[in-house]
Amino acid sequence: MGDVEGAKADLEESIKLVPSFTQSLVKIASVHMEQGDPQKAFECFEEAIKHNPTDPDIYYHRGQVLFIMNEFDDAAQNYTKSTDLDDTFVFSHIQLAVAQYKADKIANSMATFRRTIKTFPNRSEPQNYYGELLLDQGRFEDCNEALRIDPECEAAVATLAQLNLQQSRIEKAVEMFERQADLARSEPELANALTYQYASKAQLEFLKTYPEMAEQLSQIARAMA
Repeated sequence: MGDVEGAKADLEESIKLVPSFTQSLVKIASVHMEQGDPQKAFECFEEAIKHNPTDPDIYYHRGQVLFIMNEFDDAAQNYTKSTDLDDTFVFSHIQLAVAQYKADKIANSMATFRRTIKTFPNRSEPQNYYGELLLDQGRFEDCNEALRIDPECEAAVATLAQLNLQQSRIEKAVEMFERQADLARSEPELANALTYQYASKAQLEFLKTYPEMAEQLSQIARAMA
């Protein structure tokens, strides 16, 4: 187990030496939360904001604390602030969408996910989380509907590929990853699609050779997705 008290002492010393170093304040806020003291955690976030109100990490981590406390609307506000300050950190966007979903703002959440998938075409995480929320709503057919409307919708293809992989529909996943590769508009997009395509094909061949390993393969597929 980690030495929480030791880490706390080191962070406190760091803050004494450089009071304006917001990363130490953010980290010690997490320590306070781990020790069950949210009030001190929020005091650290406020202190960090006084020193550097434009540091996106402060708002992201404060959002994480609020999310843990089930304060989803407040968490969403902090994730939004974080993305306003730095729109390149994919997890701020993802967490914003998840917080909106938890706050029953489903339409906003879905819109945020679709925007994030478009903004980060080479990252699989937005597709994975989006797929999980669609499954949670029993909306597996929504991705299929998107393809019927627009057969060239790369985001829908990518999400369907991940969903099929999570559900151990390996053959269908391979088909979707092949379509994703065909629709790729850049080398990174193509590399991402091909990586999943070949890995899924390898899983399919393994399953044919060792059918008794199907359950373990299913767990690997879910972890990969």
